[in-house]
Amino acid sequence: MKTAVASLALVTAVFAILELTRPAWSGYGLTVEVVRVVDGDTLVVNLPCQVSIVCTAMPVRLRGIDTPEMKGKCPKERQAALKAQEILKLLVLGAKTVRLERIGRDRYFRLDGDIVADGVDVGKILLKKGLARPYDGKGERQPWC
Repeated sequence: MKTAVASLALVTAVFAILELTRPAWSGYGLTVEVVRVVDGDTLVVNLPCQVSIVCTAMPVRLRGIDTPEMKGKCPKERQAALKAQEILKLLVLGAKTVRLERIGRDRYFRLDGDIVADGVDVGKILLKKGLARPYDGKGERQPWC
């Protein structure tokens, strides 16, 4: 129980600090360091700031899209999820510059924004390749199976 309370306090503090510093990064975007790609629409980044507990290994969800789930309901979905993850890795891990733009938070309190790698909006690439669908985070997601 103490661990859960401490974790909640830490998460609350992180987002309070982000909110206090919001004018410095909101709306303008910032260059980030990609740590890893989780799946087709989520990655982990290091933000450029001095408070490591707030800025290190932050999950970011690509704004406005939904990709198949890695633990999907059918082989077709799982295969598409791996392909989306692969494309996202190619786009961001090989990029000279990765920017997080139009930054906000999703309903799970992850950072949410457009990811731009070397000037290319990676969400739009995933949509064009049929590996993502438009999704605003509200309502039911369309099935992939």
